[in-house]
Amino acid sequence: MTSQLSSIKVLNGSNFEEWKDSLIITLGIMRLDFALRVDEPTKPTTDSDTAAKTLYEKWEESNRLCLLIMQLTMDNMIKKSVPATEKAKDFLVAVNKKFPKHDKAEKDTYMEWFTNTEYDGTSGVRNHILKMTNYANKLGEVEVTISDSFLVWQIMKSLPSQFESLKSYYGTNQAEWSLEQITTILVQEEERKKKEKANSAHFVSNNGGKKKKFKKNWKGKKLGNQQAKYEKTDQSMKPKSEAFKGKRYFCKKDGHRKTDCFGYKKWLEN
Repeated sequence: MTSQLSSIKVLNGSNFEEWKDSLIITLGIMRLDFALRVDEPTKPTTDSDTAAKTLYEKWEESNRLCLLIMQLTMDNMIKKSVPATEKAKDFLVAVNKKFPKHDKAEKDTYMEWFTNTEYDGTSGVRNHILKMTNYANKLGEVEVTISDSFLVWQIMKSLPSQFESLKSYYGTNQAEWSLEQITTILVQEEERKKKEKANSAHFVSNNGGKKKKFKKNWKGKKLGNQQAKYEKTDQSMKPKSEAFKGKRYFCKKDGHRKTDCFGYKKWLEN
């Protein structure tokens, strides 16, 4: 019970909504909120049946514990400023009157957030949609009704350029998309783009981000490293003009080509 009570925010004058929400939730989990939900039943008499007596005892215990817990989780100055009451429900109403809502200021704040919030591209498009939906609900609490179609339109308007193709399709499509449909479509689109980006990064990583270099042969053609190696080896194996060996047919001497042979030239002239 102590750990559950510690989850209730202490009312300090600037966090009434947080305090109230955490109070109601915690009392509900602990099943002590009966007196806040049900009006005080008729006080039983000696002639009342067992069911009536049990009901009143349940309400009375819940009422007493709710009062104690509310006072325990309030700043002393605020607690002293609230009129003493015998019922937990009346006490909560009295505290509520100490912190009236400034509807006009709240309306301006949420309207500005709703119209100017843009998706940052990193927090997740689903979270962005939930945030926009929350702003629309808050505006509804101060009597500014945001229709589902306008909410979807504002969500699409707040998306960055990475969703440009989808935004264009939405603008030209006559059919209205529900909030559930747009959530599914946008989440799938974001996941698809993430996969494309990951695959692209993987491809660049495997190739080292570098292009293969090619050597040029004597004809100006691009050759791979292996082919250039073979061509170099082939050229080195060819005999040089001054390294010919063996007797020539016409002059019976070595050390020159046939076309340079004196005997061959003389034979041609004859």
